[in-house]
Amino acid sequence: MTPKKTIFISWFPLYYGLAFFKHIIAAFYSSKVTTDKFIFAENLEQEDFENIFYEYKNGFMFDKIYILTPDDELYKKTTSQLKRWHRQKIEVYDDALKNSPTYKIWSEVLFNKKFKSVKEVMDYVNKKFPERFDIFKKEYWRFVHHLLPSWQIEWLLNYSNLPEDYKKRFNFLKIKLEELPEHRDIEKISKIVLKNMSKITSKTKNANYLINTNLQTSHYTIAWFVLANAGMLPPNTRFIESLDIKNSRPDKRFQAFYIKEQPVNIISELTDKVRIYEEPKSKKRKIVEKTFRTYIKQGFAILILGERGTGKSYIAEKYAKQNDIKFISANCASFIDSQIAESELFGYEKGAFTGATQTKKGLIEEANGGILFMDEIHTLPKDIQFKLMRAFATDEQNRMTIRRLGGTSEIKIKLKALVFASNRSIDELRKILLPDFYDRVVQLVIELPPLRKTPEEIIPAFQDIWTQLKFDELGIEFPKKDKQLTSWIQKLPLYGNYRDIQRIAMNYKAFLQFPQNLKKELQYSSAYDFTRKQFEIYMHNKQDSEEKYFHYDLTTEEIITNFKKDLANWAIKEFGSAAKAVEHFKTLGEKITKETLYNWRNKK
Repeated sequence: MTPKKTIFISWFPLYYGLAFFKHIIAAFYSSKVTTDKFIFAENLEQEDFENIFYEYKNGFMFDKIYILTPDDELYKKTTSQLKRWHRQKIEVYDDALKNSPTYKIWSEVLFNKKFKSVKEVMDYVNKKFPERFDIFKKEYWRFVHHLLPSWQIEWLLNYSNLPEDYKKRFNFLKIKLEELPEHRDIEKISKIVLKNMSKITSKTKNANYLINTNLQTSHYTIAWFVLANAGMLPPNTRFIESLDIKNSRPDKRFQAFYIKEQPVNIISELTDKVRIYEEPKSKKRKIVEKTFRTYIKQGFAILILGERGTGKSYIAEKYAKQNDIKFISANCASFIDSQIAESELFGYEKGAFTGATQTKKGLIEEANGGILFMDEIHTLPKDIQFKLMRAFATDEQNRMTIRRLGGTSEIKIKLKALVFASNRSIDELRKILLPDFYDRVVQLVIELPPLRKTPEEIIPAFQDIWTQLKFDELGIEFPKKDKQLTSWIQKLPLYGNYRDIQRIAMNYKAFLQFPQNLKKELQYSSAYDFTRKQFEIYMHNKQDSEEKYFHYDLTTEEIITNFKKDLANWAIKEFGSAAKAVEHFKTLGEKITKETLYNWRNKK
């Protein structure tokens, strides 16, 4: 199969010039940046990448490069101040020029208006200073950014160090002054983009398109995103941003730069940031969600680790909803044996087993084109892990291959993302999962912090849950004025995390709706008292101690050591110090000492 062509598209780099653009493509040419996964590189040195085409041969080249280019008259309208700024910068900062044997030549030719083209400049220097011409020609990239577009194009195609084969791949799509009288007219800019994209796509059917969105003013950048959000760009389109890093090299004229992939549907992603009830409040949780949004675009499996109730499925499903992506969830803990696991995941053909009266798609097949979320993967039987490991192997088109239970034909599946989740630690998963399956699962890992480690999240989470349960729509106001309740919640370990808060909200609301005679019979003075008692009886003492402490890979001594460590940590935190904890236990007839608590806490 013939590989798709890769087409690079950009506006003319108004403030940066074609030399900077050449450094961007040099980064790809050198393989310092690649297009296969998420595109990201920073602290790239412009002077280093100027030399790439001298040092490398046969690097990666885009099949075609299209640059939407303003004519010289349009350029003149926007660059008069820029020229003066560059003149000052050259005089003050370009030490490489000051130390060059061509320094006097530059002062003679740089702003000399008698020259009408780059060729005239080059011919003049070659004739008058032949012994320095090669040095001058190599240095010319340092100044092309203040020249007219036609001069810059002439330099790039005739005098730069681009390989000759690469020069033939450049196409400059001219934009005339009368076509674009107002730089801030996004609608008109968008129409020009569409017109030129039509020219490009008509010549390169079924290609991959990489668009540099930001080498013009912000209004040109916005136009790309508006068109993407409207679905008017080709399906295989990706965006990148490439800018210099201001003040990264204060002692140099040319700053380091970065290249970073941008979400094509950035308008949808920005919507995520203004949601009232779904935006995390804690810094840790915000970092987790930003990391997830970055990881999910990279094509690798994601593993989300976290205690029960931390929202492992929520973070993945939230992303899917906000980006209009199909989301299929598989709760592996619900598969009571291997046959059920296989039939649920892979599907089955009619007659595959007793009770299979019709063909059924499996969850993997249902997720085709979307996100497959597999929760509690540590519960999967070993034989299912092995089958999944084979199924998750992808071909050159990044497609998985599955076969339904009882079926003979192969089914190709392509997922946007594969997300796993578990409440076990990495060390536990390493022991539980087959080594090869572990390697497939543990690629990009995110750890969700429990609520007790993000206390600033607790009360906002309580209010969000109250709203999500629609209690306020029933006329039951959120109990923000109940200081006993909110103070108590913030001190809880919340081993069930958001589930614990949900149960607290349900109990509190239930008491408020009890008839007065029932409240009297229950003998609770307030909703807070009732809620706290219910939590302590049914939830607080039923944290996941069995899963936390009891495991077949641990000796009894290790289990006891872990329990004592947690007990010591809890006592010191709960009572404020080891001394106060000892005082409390003494009132219960204990003879424990501070030294004992510290020994329990520090023992490994």
